[in-house]
Amino acid sequence: MTETRWLDEREQLMWRAFEEMRRRLDSAIETQLNEHGLSVAEYHLLVPLSEAPGGLLRARELRLTIDWDRSRLSHQLRRMERRGLVAREDCPTDARGIVIRLTSEGRAAIEAAAPGHAETVRRLFVDVLTSGEIDLYTSIARRVIGVLVQDASEPSRPPTAGPVPDDDCGALDDACPEEPAGSSSDGPCLGGTAPCESDLDEPGDACSGASVEPPATAVPGPR
Repeated sequence: MTETRWLDEREQLMWRAFEEMRRRLDSAIETQLNEHGLSVAEYHLLVPLSEAPGGLLRARELRLTIDWDRSRLSHQLRRMERRGLVAREDCPTDARGIVIRLTSEGRAAIEAAAPGHAETVRRLFVDVLTSGEIDLYTSIARRVIGVLVQDASEPSRPPTAGPVPDDDCGALDDACPEEPAGSSSDGPCLGGTAPCESDLDEPGDACSGASVEPPATAVPGPR
């Protein structure tokens, strides 16, 4: 059996400080977004859509951009569709393809929330760091992300509890109770089961010619 590599006192201090910082930042960001009627999950989806030409992205592109599994994305999109923030449409060049459109309501929501979001991130994080520390933190983050990506791709690792796999739709939203606007719940409802649906089928061929609106100016600010 491999010996456990416990954290020493200095390493524990660093890790616990990081955990507390992350929790407090997440809470502050969530509070600010909730003031504008958005959850963190909704904001994460609205940002790439607001930056895409015409406010349109293929479902697969959106999923890979935010690094969610297909089931979680499908459930979250249904919640946002009910609120009028996004719309799912058939791809005009692929009968099985789906494109996600940012609606005018969705764009208005992110344009209202983005300035305060940027100010919150700047005030509570960016302005606390020196110019050199910003570069250092970016370097550290990218290094850790690289390790995480490699670790997740290791085929020999044992399965762990986590999101519903892409090929298992699990519980669908019709089994979920309605949620209030701005709810921070972003995971799949587990209240029941239903047959899988093909609402996020992702054939290999890229969908082209989907945009019917001119490109809109991307909303500035961090994700």
